[in-house]
Amino acid sequence: KPTSCGCLVANAEARLVHEDGTDSNEGERGELWIRGYLNKPYATQESVEGGFYKTGDIAIRDDEGFFYVVDRKELMLSGSV
Repeated sequence: KPTSCGCLVANAEARLVHEDGTDSNEGERGELWIRGYLNKPYATQESVEGGFYKTGDIAIRDDEGFFYVVDRKELMLSGSV
């Protein structure tokens, strides 16, 4: 689908998560969290929860499993003013 960022690759998992930590339903906005097959450590503890990397991207998943990035979460970086 031309406007989507695609589907998950094999052995990868994704969640779309509301601000309160609950999962979004199909067609609802939520922050994209991914857990993949590379098993590489990520930069900070704040960006990983339960093995999922919090991308900061706000996305929607359709009924065919395609993801659409619709916004960007405002992130607070350590040491920033």
